[in-house]
Amino acid sequence: MWCALTVYQVEGQECIQMEQTFANLYEASKLLANPSRRNPQEILQRSFSQVIKETKDLEKTIPVDEESIAKGRAFFAKLGFPPVENFDVFGNIKINDSEGPSRYLNITDVEGHLQEHRDKMIIETIESVQKKARFCTISDFEEIRNKAMKEYRNNIEMDNRIAEERDRILGGNNPDHPMEYASEMYTKENPIKKRVLSYANVVQSLNGQRLQNKDFNVIAGFEKLAEVDCENNKMVGTEPHNVWNLLAWLAGEGNDISEGRREGNYMKAYLSKLPNTPESIELSHHLTNLARQWFERQFVRFVDMFLLKRILTANVGGNPEFGHRLKAFIKIQFKTDDQWNIQNLELAEDFPKWVYIYFLIRSGHFKNALVYVTEIAEKYPQDKKFMKYLEEYVENPHHLLSQATRKEIEYEHMLLKNNGNSVDPYKLALYKLLGRCDIYEDHVNGAINTLEDFMWFQLSLVRENIPEIEYGHGKYTLEDLQKRIVASGPSTFSANGANPWDYAIVLISSLQFERAVSHLYQQEATRLDAVHLAIACAYYGLLRIYTKPIQTDDNIFAISAKNIPEINFDQLVYRYTKVYVFENTKCILNYILLLSLFTPHHGFPNNSMVEKAREYIRRLVLFTKSFKEFLGEATDYGGRKPGLVDTYKALLGITTEADMVNYIYIPLVRSCIEAGLYTDAVKICEVGSDYNEATNILINQLESSINLPILDPPRLNPEDKKWNDELVKFSRELLTRYKRTPNIKCNIPLSKTYTVDTLLNILHFRELYESGRYDDAIQYMLRLNVVPLHDENDNVCQTLRQLKSGDKVIVKCIPKIVRILVDALERLHDCKCTHKDGSRDYDAEHENIRNCDRYARILFRFTGMADNDMLGELVYNEFLDLLMEFNQGVPKN
Repeated sequence: MWCALTVYQVEGQECIQMEQTFANLYEASKLLANPSRRNPQEILQRSFSQVIKETKDLEKTIPVDEESIAKGRAFFAKLGFPPVENFDVFGNIKINDSEGPSRYLNITDVEGHLQEHRDKMIIETIESVQKKARFCTISDFEEIRNKAMKEYRNNIEMDNRIAEERDRILGGNNPDHPMEYASEMYTKENPIKKRVLSYANVVQSLNGQRLQNKDFNVIAGFEKLAEVDCENNKMVGTEPHNVWNLLAWLAGEGNDISEGRREGNYMKAYLSKLPNTPESIELSHHLTNLARQWFERQFVRFVDMFLLKRILTANVGGNPEFGHRLKAFIKIQFKTDDQWNIQNLELAEDFPKWVYIYFLIRSGHFKNALVYVTEIAEKYPQDKKFMKYLEEYVENPHHLLSQATRKEIEYEHMLLKNNGNSVDPYKLALYKLLGRCDIYEDHVNGAINTLEDFMWFQLSLVRENIPEIEYGHGKYTLEDLQKRIVASGPSTFSANGANPWDYAIVLISSLQFERAVSHLYQQEATRLDAVHLAIACAYYGLLRIYTKPIQTDDNIFAISAKNIPEINFDQLVYRYTKVYVFENTKCILNYILLLSLFTPHHGFPNNSMVEKAREYIRRLVLFTKSFKEFLGEATDYGGRKPGLVDTYKALLGITTEADMVNYIYIPLVRSCIEAGLYTDAVKICEVGSDYNEATNILINQLESSINLPILDPPRLNPEDKKWNDELVKFSRELLTRYKRTPNIKCNIPLSKTYTVDTLLNILHFRELYESGRYDDAIQYMLRLNVVPLHDENDNVCQTLRQLKSGDKVIVKCIPKIVRILVDALERLHDCKCTHKDGSRDYDAEHENIRNCDRYARILFRFTGMADNDMLGELVYNEFLDLLMEFNQGVPKN
């Protein structure tokens, strides 16, 4: 600033006033540097006149030109001075109008002022953060608590429902020990036992074939079990058999495929996020045709079985042609005493021609039907138009008619419908089928008499893979049929819904596998079949499932946000294992492994189901505590005998020992530690031959027990004492075994064993203190020497060096040890030593006080030399108060 001011010629009173102002500032600035003995500084020796002289000399060296004047203007503009045209006259500049300091300080202790300002800012910041943190902590705590309580209540309710269901199915009461109860239950004769175990054997065989990368006819295995009525030991009706047979036909079980395997064959297309994708449409078209063909095959089988039971009456002879057998079937079924049972049947040569044509198409013999129509058209010219319709229908790959033909057949269909009961019902059904007329209306009851007839007719009307423009008013997709079936409900397809298998056939044939599983699962009598129906669908990739994390909700069916039905497959399996096979850990494991059917390799979007399988297996291991059975056993030579998880690890995405550690061992150990099951955590580490980590777990557990809060007044909690006794016993036995086993001893550093021994001693020291044996606790620590209590200065320094270079876990215990010692010394100081007769021993009392004072001063010296990381939140005021109290009570010699 001095340099800038010298650019201009300062004259008159303003200059004098300015010089006086700067002179005052200069003299005041000398006081800012306040020298002291601790912080010596040089005092400015130059006078103000000398500074003025040097400034003027410096001014002469600065050229006065336009550029300097421009720089000066810019400088003053930055300082906030008003703009001035003539800078030669300094009177235009009003120094009093410039901005001055907002507050004048009457003190010159700048460091003290800055420290005061800093402390004030720290206090305000801490108060603000604490206020905000307290609000966030309380709200977060409330949210976490409510969420945890809700989950806890859901778990309790679910366990109660599972127990009630198990008792209802297996009989008996809910046991306190379910595993023992299960063993008792399954030694008794239970009608479901044999079937449950048979299903479990099929699942085990399925997983065995998966391990060998081979396909398995899972539906055939389940179908054999569904044919037997366990309660009455007799064959059941044909409905369960038909359901399994239909599913096998849709899945293509037993058929050779050109590439890959049948496992998960349909998953990628069926689980497509958008049902209207080309892959999804193509799959729907393919499966819809398969379902229609299955009903056609079923009708052929029905005709053959019908004739077989009436072999003498049918008199079919040796003609193998189906048309010949069909005519025999029609004659027996529709004719009695040489009279046709149904009126208005149109006859050709005394035979119902429309019935025959309809049944040929109903059985899938389209070409045979066209040949027959061509033959009768020559004799009955009025049927030539129908021959043209049928020919176009058969030759079209999608069985569609042209718009012109469709208009013709729609007109004729309207005329037939208006004739009422006088028309042949099978002729009306044929015109409706070919022209896809009045799709949403059912008025051919005379021709459609069974559930199978209805579904075949509806599937024949469905079209999936044709352009929108070709639909016209005859648009009827699989989705339309599915909505129609759901809206009708089970009672429409079975009297009051009495037979759940009827509705299951309808749902599966319309590719609603999830609803079929849910429908059968709602009926207790078919719940066992529902679970395994879901497994079979999942194996071939025909089941949409939840993709949410593991949850406790027992609702196994839901509609997604995209209006797509889904099955909670992992919960379905979990509930089944809880109710039916909870006594057999190997069976439970095999059912859990079924979650791994849903993998990205098969087209599932992520690996979440495999992760759930691992999680359920870890839960099973913790629940049963069968560590050796599931995880194997460590050998004396450092290896590991494989367990059940090793047998099936390929299905869990585990290929190496590192994967086993990361996916199974480490999460298991973490779960055990969180639940306080340190002994289980150690056992799991031992299975994996990780004795170093087992020692770390033991060390952390001992450190946690040492640093637990102390009751006021100090006393031993019975539960804590029992816990500590078990911990000490387990630790000493484990440490002794490790030291005696050569291959274990060489893998554990000596520092770890020293740390365990030291922590055990510190824990004993704490127990002495909590038992009220304060003097014994101090003497024990005196011998242990973790914290120095001797008078020598070298001992304090040596102990500090050992702690800094030693195990950090022991350092974590130092604040607790020091606090215990402080409290013990204070309590000993307050105690008065007495003889048995009650008389006071003043010498012993004084000696105790002197010892307490000496120990306290040594601790004070130790804490003063230690750093904050070692002492944590230790407050030195405790020592100051203690020393003041001791000094007041120390007797003077």
